[in-house]
Amino acid sequence: MAKLENLREVLDALGAKVIERAKSNLKIQRTVRGKKARRYASGNLYNGLKYGYIKRGQRIVQWFGVPDGPLTAYADVIEEGRTPGSTPPPIDPIIRWMTQKKITPRNYASKNKMQKSQFIKKSDASIRNAAKWIARSIGKKGIEGIHYTREAFDDTLPEYNDALGAAWVKDVEIDIRLKSQEYLDKAGLKWQSL
Repeated sequence: MAKLENLREVLDALGAKVIERAKSNLKIQRTVRGKKARRYASGNLYNGLKYGYIKRGQRIVQWFGVPDGPLTAYADVIEEGRTPGSTPPPIDPIIRWMTQKKITPRNYASKNKMQKSQFIKKSDASIRNAAKWIARSIGKKGIEGIHYTREAFDDTLPEYNDALGAAWVKDVEIDIRLKSQEYLDKAGLKWQSL
């Protein structure tokens, strides 16, 4: 069985570059629904991005993103977004986000359109109430995904296509040569080049 050491080397370089670009994509300021926003708050997702390998049956698959754990659901929402009309998200992560972003709650004047909303004093109750309204809005409107990992992979793969092909050929050639040498040794013959 081939060890595929050359291919693994190129795949490791590809993985490192994809993660580097995905991190860069998270920090890019984008226009989402007419507002400029960055999908970077605490840095947990940014610091949690990794690549690795898993075995699926007879195959070994390279993955990019965050390992299974508490960040997985969050990473998926930032990548793919959240469907409008879905169940509102829990409010505890929204409260943490509001604290990290130093968002001040407002009292929204929904009945009287002439009256403007005003900032209100920060308290646990006001922050919790604002988080509930944000969660309802997210459930109603959804969240637009930014495809930070997909874009990073799509931008990086063409740069590595030739290297991946060359590494594959080299590893297969080494494997065939080793197998041939093994059979020649068993038959008592010596390898001769043409």
